Amino acid sequence: MDGGVATQPSPQRFFHMPRIPQYQKQNFYRHPTAQPGMAFDGKRMRKAVHRRTIDYNASCIKTLQNRIWQRDYRDMRAIQPDNSYLTDLPLPFAMGHNPINAVTTKFVRTSTNKVRCPIFVVRWTPEGRRLVTGASSGEFTLWNGLTFNFETILQAHEFPVRTMTWSHNDMWMCTGDHAGYIKYWQSNMNNVKMFQAHKEAIREASFCPTDNKFATCSDDGTVRIWDFMRCHEERILRGHGADVRCVDWHPQKSLLVSGSKDSQQPVKLWDPKSGLSLATLHAHKSTVMEAKWNQNGNWLLTASRDHLIKLFDIRMMKEMFTFRGHKKEATAIAWHPIHENLFSSGGSDGGILFWQVGNDKEVGGMEQAHEGMVWSLAWHPLGHILCSGSNDHTTKFWTRNRPGDKMRDKYNLNILPAGTSEDALEYDDESVNAPLIPGMGLEHGLPEHLAKPGRDDEMGEPMEASIPGLDSGAHNQQYHPHHHHQQHHQHQIIQKKVPYAKPIPAQFKKQWEKQKDAPLLEREKEHERAKEHEGPPMNPDNPNAPPPLMSAPIIPTFEQGKQIAMQMLLSGATLPPPNVGNQPPPQPQAQNPGMKQPVMPQVQAQNAAYASVQAQIKENMATMGQGPPPMMRGMPPGPPGQQGPPGQQGQIGRASCRERV
Repeated sequence: MDGGVATQPSPQRFFHMPRIPQYQKQNFYRHPTAQPGMAFDGKRMRKAVHRRTIDYNASCIKTLQNRIWQRDYRDMRAIQPDNSYLTDLPLPFAMGHNPINAVTTKFVRTSTNKVRCPIFVVRWTPEGRRLVTGASSGEFTLWNGLTFNFETILQAHEFPVRTMTWSHNDMWMCTGDHAGYIKYWQSNMNNVKMFQAHKEAIREASFCPTDNKFATCSDDGTVRIWDFMRCHEERILRGHGADVRCVDWHPQKSLLVSGSKDSQQPVKLWDPKSGLSLATLHAHKSTVMEAKWNQNGNWLLTASRDHLIKLFDIRMMKEMFTFRGHKKEATAIAWHPIHENLFSSGGSDGGILFWQVGNDKEVGGMEQAHEGMVWSLAWHPLGHILCSGSNDHTTKFWTRNRPGDKMRDKYNLNILPAGTSEDALEYDDESVNAPLIPGMGLEHGLPEHLAKPGRDDEMGEPMEASIPGLDSGAHNQQYHPHHHHQQHHQHQIIQKKVPYAKPIPAQFKKQWEKQKDAPLLEREKEHERAKEHEGPPMNPDNPNAPPPLMSAPIIPTFEQGKQIAMQMLLSGATLPPPNVGNQPPPQPQAQNPGMKQPVMPQVQAQNAAYASVQAQIKENMATMGQGPPPMMRGMPPGPPGQQGPPGQQGQIGRASCRERV
């Protein structure tokens, strides 16, 4: 009681949020129209998609643990080709003795902007968490370095972005566009400076080792040295007679290299302090698209449109190696950040190759990595992922093959199973049938609860035995009616895949068919000519039917004619009479329109054989004391050319002939 006013106690209040019953909590955050397998993020319905990822955290932790007791590669544990050894796979910097482990031919993902346009340059951020791409639309696109999904996009330039380079202290990024403008960017993609460095397109920019200065090259044929803090032009290097396509600053010294479109002076070495040309390398016959220093400071690598990649040692100013492998122009190169003797190259045909210094041939590659020219290549700072930007509007990520990978995709062994698209491929193709083990109860097929839908195991047909990893891919599934069941019942036949092959060129196929069909066309022409000159066709029911194939008449020799006449006598056939004056005997009605008329040598051989057989039979009959056979009694014993009455030529059976002989 206060001042005569009675106070009532306040009602009890809740000091916690009311709890939602468990049966209502499951559907509390679910959209009323959501379907199973759909996730609602407050904006729109999206289907859950499994994203591929290359997580290097486990390898980094494993390497940090092993470096306590591991001296070098001699203490490393062996890695077997099995998926269980994936966690033991170290990063490239822990496998310095094996550079081939860093050959990244495993396809991971294709990233494309909504507005499709060529990707001219790709660069990783210094910590390797994101990838920055510069497109012909002037936009920067940032992609996640683990899941490779889109993060953000910003309009960086008004003209196509041609170059991006990070400073050595990882604080600044310098970019140049097709109109000659230079921009400075911080690591958070904040633009702090912009000025025009050239009046034509800037092709490349490179920082000096101290990051105080940088060099740019342009289509105006010059290389210019700039002070980074003052944005002031210090030197103009003139000497190339055409567009300068590339420039690179030496990693330790005050030395520049530039490559141009001028075939007379393709590669030049410069002193940036004095602006003088130190040397000219006359090594290429076409435009030099890229020139890169190795981290050791001794090797210089150049790629040209003459399909060649050359390596120079500046200590001797001598060409060390020439790498031949690109079928078209070599347009991009990139040294591996860990292994100093390994680098990758891209060509205008869309191929990416991997090279090792000391080997003339490539140690790996993808012939059809892109459908257009490869403009830029960039290695992840850890060296386990390679990114490529191409003229086909795509950015692709490549990584190392994991232990146990079957390497069946078209980028590794060019045996992509038919009907399988690039997007449908996961890391492994698990469509391999398990081998049949005798005595394990699978002779009569799988049980009903284990059988896959669409497979017929009622007939007890065993599965085809196969060895995992040695077959040519997933099996084709073809359907045909089963003979032991109804017509509507279908049965699956398992057949092996035909390996993926390139299509046959149309010109080669046409020429092949033409050569293959030439003999058939020649025979058809012979039939047409015979049909015009010969009598009626053999088949009166179908006059348009082509005559049978007949070869040219064979001219018998004397011995062959003699044997034929003897066989005719012994078989009881009528011996044809000799011809008078070597004239062709009268021919009956044509039995075969394709048969040609006999020629004169055939008639002579027939007459000679007839005379010889007649004389031999008379001599045998005289020796045995018997007269001539009935077939010869009506014939005069004169020489060939005289013909007896045809009515006295009789048939003689095999029995009577055998008795007389």
